[in-house]
Amino acid sequence: MNTAKQIRDLLIDAILQGERERANKLLDDYAANNSYHKTMKEIIEPVLDEIGNRWNKENLSLSQGYVAGKVAEDFLIKIRDSEKEANEKRIEKRPVIMG
Repeated sequence: MNTAKQIRDLLIDAILQGERERANKLLDDYAANNSYHKTMKEIIEPVLDEIGNRWNKENLSLSQGYVAGKVAEDFLIKIRDSEKEANEKRIEKRPVIMG
């Protein structure tokens, strides 16, 4: 299993190569073995910081920045959908009281 640093490096490489699907798979695999919250804190936040630093130094193309944003958006949508599904399951288990 890869360390968080290795995953971050692989994710940055995928983003710089414009490989959104590979980037999403890296995040999905890490989240499956950890959690969405841990993936956000240990992987996405540091990677976006690095992408931002590269942008500030003019060492990142517009398309690479776009891919980074879309990868982050894809992951946030997965978190939202997961939480929505969990909430729906909780609602289904509640008793119905009629008065």
